[in-house]
Amino acid sequence: MGVQTKTAIGRNLALALAVGGALLALAGCGRGEKDEGSGVIPPADTPAHPSEPASAPVTAEPEDISGPIDARGTDPSWTLKIRHDTVQLSRPDRKTVVAVSAGVSRAGSSAMWEAQTAATGDMVKVMLSQAKCSDGLSDTAYPYRATVQVGDETLTGCAEPAG
Repeated sequence: MGVQTKTAIGRNLALALAVGGALLALAGCGRGEKDEGSGVIPPADTPAHPSEPASAPVTAEPEDISGPIDARGTDPSWTLKIRHDTVQLSRPDRKTVVAVSAGVSRAGSSAMWEAQTAATGDMVKVMLSQAKCSDGLSDTAYPYRATVQVGDETLTGCAEPAG
């Protein structure tokens, strides 16, 4: 063999080793260790040893959304006020609905009021969830999403503590 042939073989061997090493490195990329016995590969952020505690996600304490609350929505336009045990829903071209609630029910970062009108006995349900909300008309960022059910109609919008 000539010098050129030995040099070419050496380059090809070096290239093959480099490519093989890169492929091996990529093959293990993004994988955790195989869980013995199950054949399932856990996510890469799974602790290497089961005795290591997983870190709990950091969550903020839910705000007190028990009232007083002002809510509003568009399409159709409506406003709602919750004061103590009274829920007042106003809509253009409709009679204002005033209903009495037994109080707020809480579940995590959500709150719900069930109220009944004295005039007709209709139920009004107001549900608020702690989530950033935009009314779509202004740059105001509200802290709650609001859903109001009156009879068979559902209204959606945003809410904030009364100011």
